[in-house]
Amino acid sequence: MSGTQAKSTNYFYPLPVIDATSSVDIDVSFKLSESLAVKEEGQPPAELIAWINNVPHSVPLDNDPDDMGIHHQKVRIAPSTLERATFLDVSFEARGLRSEAPCADNDVNRWIYVSSDSQVTLPTSNGNTNNEVFLNMTSLFATEKGMVLVVPDEDSMATMKNVANVISGLPITPLTHQIEVVRASELDESMLEDQSVMFIGNPEETAVLKEKQDEWVVSGDEGVDLTQYGFTPETSAEYAWIQPSPWNTDRALVVIASVDSIDSSLMQTLAFPNETFSVAVKNQNGAIFTNSSTMSNQADAAETDVAEIRSTNSIWYFAGFAVLIALTVGLLLLMRRRKKSS
Repeated sequence: MSGTQAKSTNYFYPLPVIDATSSVDIDVSFKLSESLAVKEEGQPPAELIAWINNVPHSVPLDNDPDDMGIHHQKVRIAPSTLERATFLDVSFEARGLRSEAPCADNDVNRWIYVSSDSQVTLPTSNGNTNNEVFLNMTSLFATEKGMVLVVPDEDSMATMKNVANVISGLPITPLTHQIEVVRASELDESMLEDQSVMFIGNPEETAVLKEKQDEWVVSGDEGVDLTQYGFTPETSAEYAWIQPSPWNTDRALVVIASVDSIDSSLMQTLAFPNETFSVAVKNQNGAIFTNSSTMSNQADAAETDVAEIRSTNSIWYFAGFAVLIALTVGLLLLMRRRKKSS
């Protein structure tokens, strides 16, 4: 950035869920022109501004550079700046680089270079990847291969409305790659080998998806079984789930299911989640429930198991150490006795 080009382009990054306890840091690496590194009398003070989702954050320029002449500053972003945001929008602006002296054209000698080594540190999502929970569904659409959206073959007004509600509720960002829309009867399984996929409608009526029913996380002995997550099937009007794709476990399978209508409020819950869940249900009264409590219990159990394993390992470690000491002492006594007898 210089006096004639004071602003950078915008850079975008998919965001996981940001809550009041989350923290996002930006480590800014930059270089200064010699005219800025050495303050000259009569020159206006320079300032570097990091714009984070349209909120300005000042980046100090007065710290000492490293051996390569590069300055490093860490900027902490308040959670309130990013809450409910699906992506991080970062740009930089330099102020005070243009000379105010009309007869001195030295703007070209005053510049700030922000290095590509700058990094964004995002909060983790409780150890769950983006193809296991809805916490970071936005990033699915930012993958290089894009995503496949499978819609029902039926052309009724109700079906078209459902498709419209889903598409309008998708977390589209400037990072979103191609979303390929295909009808269920025209879906080729080869399309799913390297792409995540989202199905709309009744999953038991889509042949390609039905063939993988044994691998569904909501599968039961007689089809879809929501009772395993504590839901009552009779009152579950709409539901959705996410899981690793049966066609490629590194990708995601997302199903937005309904035998009737899909409400925009369900999509709002999926696209902008405030908790960790993999299954969501909207009942006939319009209330939306998730399996977040089940997943929390699983996470707690996993932590307990790890603690027990560590505790057990520690016990065996000390027991083995005690046995080793006993063997060493016994060996020394045996050698002493043999020495005396000889």
